[in-house]
Amino acid sequence: MKRKLYIYIAIVAVHNLFEGCKEDTLPLFEGDNYVQFSRPLNDSLTCTFLDVPDTSHRMFPISVDLIGIPSTQDRNLEIQVIPEVTTAQAKHYEVPKQLILGANKVRDTIWIKVNNTPDLKDSPVKIVYQIKETDAFKVGERNYSMGVLYFTNKISQPIWWRGTVQSSFLGTYSDKKYALFIKLTNRVDIDPNNLTELTELTLILKNHLREMKNEGNTVYENDGTEMTVNLIGG
Repeated sequence: MKRKLYIYIAIVAVHNLFEGCKEDTLPLFEGDNYVQFSRPLNDSLTCTFLDVPDTSHRMFPISVDLIGIPSTQDRNLEIQVIPEVTTAQAKHYEVPKQLILGANKVRDTIWIKVNNTPDLKDSPVKIVYQIKETDAFKVGERNYSMGVLYFTNKISQPIWWRGTVQSSFLGTYSDKKYALFIKLTNRVDIDPNNLTELTELTLILKNHLREMKNEGNTVYENDGTEMTVNLIGG
């Protein structure tokens, strides 16, 4: 008798659990379409011409995501620059008047034109931008609805040149080493989690330093110490 009672109670509990789940389940977007940036606000972007110093401008990509149902047609979206917290001037950039989320896409790329102005060598400037609601799209999650893009041509330690990159690959940072790295690899940024690429790029610098030393032209840091990397092997 007790066994039957326990089974009955278990059945009722499971039934109530599923009924509760039904009541708590909400539509993901209730028929509306939302657009947001692929990176959160605290994950800022940097555009530089250090790898292409003779270029007058470049088109910088910003990724956007659709939260909703893809359309079979292109749809216009809008972003607006927030002037109160933007330090860049009109000479530094241009946001196209027409931005597109492509047909059948849930992720697309919009492009901002960035100009290579002489003052970028002195100090960085930034634009802070946000998604603007339109007839086609509402604004997505708050932390992904805004972004920051820095423009700079000033040599300085990048965020990724820390931790494992410094201790096991490129070694202690210096402006001189970074400038040489850019010259040899034509790369300004590295994904520190892509160890294969990180190894390949570090080896380019390591092999160059070794060749220069073998030729009697050892590369030195500004403090007189020999320039080295920490990558073992290669």
